[in-house]
Amino acid sequence: MIEEIAQILNNIDATLRDAERRFAGIDVAPITTMVMSLNRRLEAAAENMRAFEADPNNEFKFEELMQLQTEISQDFITEIDVIQRKIRRAKQNAILHDENAVTKKRT
Repeated sequence: MIEEIAQILNNIDATLRDAERRFAGIDVAPITTMVMSLNRRLEAAAENMRAFEADPNNEFKFEELMQLQTEISQDFITEIDVIQRKIRRAKQNAILHDENAVTKKRT
């Protein structure tokens, strides 16, 4: 599951980079920061999961790992929702910026 979320984050990152190239008016830095933060947390969780798999007697109990995975999943869903709203808002701002530029050229 963690690997799937990491793949989704990589796809979002690629999409943001593409949007930044295509729409000069979109500031994706705050969104990219959120994605990077989620990615770091996922990497830590994946490392803990691998440690557990390598040594089931280590300090992480299975239930704690499952709780951690659940928390990360919930945070992921919440933050992805925020990211999607920010992307929509940025696109709207870019469209308005383009429309204003066209209007100014006409006058």
